[in-house]
Amino acid sequence: VIDVYSKSIIDLIGEIARDLVDAIVGGLNGITSNEEENYFISVTTLTDNTNAKTVGRAKDPSGTTYITSDSNDKESVTFTLAGSGGRYHGEYDMAGYSVTDDDFSKDTSGHAVLRVISSTRKDSGDKSAISLHLRTNSDIPLIVNIENDDPENPRVEIADTEGDITVNK
Repeated sequence: VIDVYSKSIIDLIGEIARDLVDAIVGGLNGITSNEEENYFISVTTLTDNTNAKTVGRAKDPSGTTYITSDSNDKESVTFTLAGSGGRYHGEYDMAGYSVTDDDFSKDTSGHAVLRVISSTRKDSGDKSAISLHLRTNSDIPLIVNIENDDPENPRVEIADTEGDITVNK
């Protein structure tokens, strides 16, 4: 039996890329997706088959909200939570690209969550890192949870914060 893929090669490549990002974000270092998160940042070792950094909306199976970078250097990332009255959206930029995400409704927790998934460095040549600028222009707080950062040489630097933001390491 021959199984014929009925979509274009571009659709196939897109599906493979989305599956790869989902596997990285959902299973990085054994971490499973947190139901509460609204957005995520992944900062890891650059390898042949993964990007060193990804920023995007959580639970985006299409991957259309993702910005990725394969730079093995420290990069500036700005994340802004905006909105009021129950309608909010994220704005973020990295590596010369910017995304303003669609609105989402405030959940019962009364805050938005940015999950930052990091990892220990593999060796002295592993320079992948971010300088994170955090802003909230909204009537709800932003909770930033940084997980698994390298204790000796952290990948995630909080450059500055503006507004009602709590950072948990």
